[in-house]
Amino acid sequence: MLGLAKKWSLIMFIILLAGCCTPQPAAPTPAPSPIPTVPAGANRPEFRAFWVDAFHPGIKSPAEVDKLLQDMQAAKANAVIVQVRRRADAYYNQTIEPRSDELQKLPDYDPLAYLIQKAHAAKPPIEVHAWLVAMPVTRPSEPPTSPEHLYFKHGPTASGEAMWLSSSASGSLASEGSYFLDPGHPAAAQYFVDVVLNLVRHYDVDGIHLDYIRYSGAQWGYNPASVARYRQSSGATGTPLPADPAWQQWRREQVTHLMRQIYLETIALKPAIKVSAATIAWGAGPTSAAAWQQSPTMTETFQDWLGWLQEGILDLAFPMNYDRETNEQQKRWFDQWIEWEKSQRGERHLVIGLGAYVNTIEGSLAQARRALAPSASGQTAQGVCFFAYADCEVHGLSPERFFRALTTAEPPETEPLFQAAVRPPEMPWKTRPTTGYLKGFARYADGQPADGLTVTLRGPAQRTLTVSGTGFYGAAGLPPGDYTLTVTRAGQTLAATTARIQAGQVTTVDITL
Repeated sequence: MLGLAKKWSLIMFIILLAGCCTPQPAAPTPAPSPIPTVPAGANRPEFRAFWVDAFHPGIKSPAEVDKLLQDMQAAKANAVIVQVRRRADAYYNQTIEPRSDELQKLPDYDPLAYLIQKAHAAKPPIEVHAWLVAMPVTRPSEPPTSPEHLYFKHGPTASGEAMWLSSSASGSLASEGSYFLDPGHPAAAQYFVDVVLNLVRHYDVDGIHLDYIRYSGAQWGYNPASVARYRQSSGATGTPLPADPAWQQWRREQVTHLMRQIYLETIALKPAIKVSAATIAWGAGPTSAAAWQQSPTMTETFQDWLGWLQEGILDLAFPMNYDRETNEQQKRWFDQWIEWEKSQRGERHLVIGLGAYVNTIEGSLAQARRALAPSASGQTAQGVCFFAYADCEVHGLSPERFFRALTTAEPPETEPLFQAAVRPPEMPWKTRPTTGYLKGFARYADGQPADGLTVTLRGPAQRTLTVSGTGFYGAAGLPPGDYTLTVTRAGQTLAATTARIQAGQVTTVDITL
């Protein structure tokens, strides 16, 4: 068996080749297990979706979009998660990044705009979630062609703070077969925020879906600007070790800062939009809070998506439970993870991601039934999402067979998995909000971000916030009312102001020091 580090390296390399995928080795077929009963009222609202990756057909022509939507209606799906940013390029026209090379033959065609128009006009309508890959930039072996691509401005040949790439502790720049942006580099983080907000402003998407919003491993995050920031905030000297708990926590915070800024700035523009992320669920599922803290999610990728749900800066998590049903160990991992996920999502929503591409149709249906069934404590997920639309069966059977199987009795003694078309579930924190949000930038008079300073809120609730490297601060889930905001550095008050929080609204308070 591979050692843990080598195992994860292999898995993560394969991920980049297939978008959101994490295949794992096969093993002998285990004995069949009982088929769980999908909850009573199986036609209740639930999320039924497919990831539509940009490595295969899906939205690259009007004909592909038309077929995609016909297939989704046949499968009784109600949402598509469509990859519109693959490696710092765009499968849409109103963009601050270069359009994908694949679209050059159709200069006037806007895949995202056409998809939204058609999907929203469908009966019943189909939600469109724009899937953006966050940190990967490009493969060293396949540099981009457009001179406007960030690779040429902020890639391996850039110097000083203009170089935005994550590096390893040994100085390598390529991880998982690709260059990655460093979440701890403020300019790189702000750039991705700007990409997201530009899309939200120009397109009537139902949601944005973030992928690779994480580090690629514990050895990564050593961009010089990031290390300098860490030293300044911690007082540490030298280069931190990958397993240093303080350095790990700092990197975890950088990803969370980025997630918080994207969420609050996005819903400030469009409160109804759904913000989701494809999240890591590697290996054995955690069975306790301590096990979660030691999971690869927290110690390798520094992606505290459970914390994001609990804080209220993520509407919808899509854990990627890509396990083979024919592998006894992976099947056990799958069941451990979905049990944990259903019970830990809090007040937000969770859709279980299924790796249809590594399973037979029968295996995927069995996993989907267990995913939709209640946990031992009676908790449920809000739906399922299959990876992927163009590759949904391990033996290469046609996707149409998979779509038909979702709506027929498979096995014959069961009810169809999707008996009728249903709408996605309501998000009450959006439709019937009881709390509000606060966001803003804290900057010095010269415009520099007040990186690392503390913002204390006092009012109907008390919060202590930290200003990020971009200068952003924010909070979710605030009871309505009047608050005082105090900005301090090492206990010294630098500024004070007030804010009024209203249910369902984002209050913006920028602070100049």
